Amino acid sequence: MNNKLLRLAIPFLLVMLICLFPFVVNAKELGYDRNDVMEYHVELPNSIKCGLMLVSTGRWIVLPQYDHIYDFGEDNMAMIEVNGKYGLIDIAGKVVVAPRFEDIAHFSDGLVSVKDDGKFGFVDSTDRMVIFPQYDTVSGFFEGLSAVCINNKWGYIDKTGKVVIVPQYEKANAFTQGRAAVKQNNRFGFIDTTGKMIIKPEYDRVYSFTEGFAAVQKGDRWGFVDLNGELVIPLEYKGYLGAWYFTEGFAAVSIGGKYGYIDKKGAVIISPQYDMAIPFHEGRALVELNNKWGFIDKQGKIIVQPVLDKFAQRAAKFQNGFALVGYQKKIGVVDKEGNWVIESTDGLVNYYSKYKLAQMSNYDGNAFTSDYFVDVNCNNIDHYANHMKDGYKYLKGKEYSEAISAFNRALIINPEDGGALWGIKQAERKEEQNRAD
Repeated sequence: MNNKLLRLAIPFLLVMLICLFPFVVNAKELGYDRNDVMEYHVELPNSIKCGLMLVSTGRWIVLPQYDHIYDFGEDNMAMIEVNGKYGLIDIAGKVVVAPRFEDIAHFSDGLVSVKDDGKFGFVDSTDRMVIFPQYDTVSGFFEGLSAVCINNKWGYIDKTGKVVIVPQYEKANAFTQGRAAVKQNNRFGFIDTTGKMIIKPEYDRVYSFTEGFAAVQKGDRWGFVDLNGELVIPLEYKGYLGAWYFTEGFAAVSIGGKYGYIDKKGAVIISPQYDMAIPFHEGRALVELNNKWGFIDKQGKIIVQPVLDKFAQRAAKFQNGFALVGYQKKIGVVDKEGNWVIESTDGLVNYYSKYKLAQMSNYDGNAFTSDYFVDVNCNNIDHYANHMKDGYKYLKGKEYSEAISAFNRALIINPEDGGALWGIKQAERKEEQNRAD
């Protein structure tokens, strides 16, 4: 049992967990990875609590004890919530920052921003406050510096809390590639890490630097500057979103009211023909045509025909070789060659390619409910989440014997599981009441 987690829990929850959840998986011995860990919630007496579960087995890593667990970030940390306060746990379920703050971000450069009593400061990985909360808002540390705002002026501090660039700007972004966008006299320019103005503030809007270039807007036209501020690609792309940032050597731009892609010399590589175009990721880009979405490769070849519904935007890029898409009221997954790996009329929440499992969620007309897992053929599998879903369904439908059987199947996967035990007790009590009536 993870005693450290239990010590952090509030007293009544501590008693509940000792009684209901004596069994927990030693995740390190199982050799799990980030893609095999998910937040999952269970219904307990008078509450719903969240824990961490292994996707591949349905076994618990972290006991259900939190009000909510949010998605893992690039730092392999997930935000936890207890009674309206926030902290962080790592991929093994260890509490890294105790849930005591009004807000919390993710770690960057070894520190994480936290909000306490309306002000922001920074905590390190030992849960020690290293920069006392004093700022109105902060950006987080990038390249050793964090943008901070105090009294409506922005500047930068280092990781010791020392002010490196005095707050003086109307807005200041995080550093990328040694440059940060700052706003002065209602115009944007770029400074270096010493505070020297490298690109004078003359632009209406800018993106941060990627791949040595930053998209900049003046009036209604966009172009690109290099790290020295030279306008290397002229201001010729028109529109509120006339240009995106560079990824994988390409940038989406608007020419004549249509979107295409240019290279770093400004040469048109994929002709403007789309109503919208999204930056490339893993060699594929999402494009819109006649209110439908599809994917193209870097040669402009259509990989997935533009027939996908608009909400495909929420997964506007490939990740680990797969993309979540929507088509004719279906949700599914396509691979990088455009093949449908899985499709369903239910809501697909996530696809775990390593384990060939999809996490699904029914839609009741108002919200997605009842998470469960299927294989690539959309067949239900022997999984804790599936058995718990069935148990709740049968319990609601007053099929109490079936509910008890489903919860017992969940107990085979997670012996002495509190949620399943509670479900069985509920079903047995209801069944006894029926017999008495």
